[in-house]
Amino acid sequence: MRGGSLPVTVRLRPIALALTVALATVAVPAQADEYDAAFTRAIAAKERALDTNDPASWQAAVDLFVEADRIRATKESKYELGAAASRLKQDDLAVEAFEVALSLGLEGPAADKARAFVAEHGKAMGRVEARGPAGSDLWVAGRWRGSLPLPKPLVVFPGKRRFELRAAGDRTEREVGVAAGTTVVVDFTTERAGTPALADPPPVDRPRAVPPERDDTWAWTLSIGGAGVTVISALTMGLSFGNLASHRERLADVCATPSGVDACAAAKPGKKEAAQSEVDSIATWKAVRTGSYVGVGVGVAAAGAGLVMLLSRPKSKSARQTAIGAWPTPGGAQLGVFGSLN
Repeated sequence: MRGGSLPVTVRLRPIALALTVALATVAVPAQADEYDAAFTRAIAAKERALDTNDPASWQAAVDLFVEADRIRATKESKYELGAAASRLKQDDLAVEAFEVALSLGLEGPAADKARAFVAEHGKAMGRVEARGPAGSDLWVAGRWRGSLPLPKPLVVFPGKRRFELRAAGDRTEREVGVAAGTTVVVDFTTERAGTPALADPPPVDRPRAVPPERDDTWAWTLSIGGAGVTVISALTMGLSFGNLASHRERLADVCATPSGVDACAAAKPGKKEAAQSEVDSIATWKAVRTGSYVGVGVGVAAAGAGLVMLLSRPKSKSARQTAIGAWPTPGGAQLGVFGSLN
């Protein structure tokens, strides 16, 4: 080249590439189905229990795995339920959960542990075949154990056991003796003479349980997270436009032969490094601008999805006043929403 004119190449700086990839890979979290959400909460409770080794924490994990299992029984949920129950010596629940997990195709080391536990504790358990209206819920010792008809006899500790059947707001109890290694039948299809079904207690003394309200964690996460990504991306976009204009002006001052708006075929004498720097900066901010476009789109989509989920929630028949509060829990803090009827 003549007159000291030097070619200028385009190099995308690592910071621009990293920012572009980070914004481009922001994905809108798909709404997990009810089982996945319950199972995720149960796994989190299990991790807390492993950290604290507190019986109350393990009981919370068991309750959450039962909740997930009640939605959909899988080999994963059954195995985790059995493992958590075994920590509390709830061997009846653990044996039953492990047996079902194995029947659903549990494999590998988990299957070996489940078989070993069943072989060690299974013979000491009794089994109960429950009969009653289809769809009724069977409770033992204050814990839900399944809906009729049960796919297999229930595993229980030997001795006198009280069973409660709940259906359409009615509750019926039966007490039977169970011996280890035997299977007995508890029949709710007919009422025993002189033993009427137990009526619901007065609401003042023992109010009926209120079903938990829908968990809106995903909806709020999408709405708030999407809004945050949108704002940050919009600010970054504005910053990129301003810097692009500034660097283009400086490139024009040091470039002898422009190659379009953002490149330089030949720099002015003694200005090669300055021209190269401006070209690199322009490439950097163009990448940032592209990432900002992606971030705005993803953020708007996420926030919109979250709002749709919140607005689609069934309205309560009574107006409610709500308040948000937070309290410490093992391993972190928990956010809660409290409400009262007007």
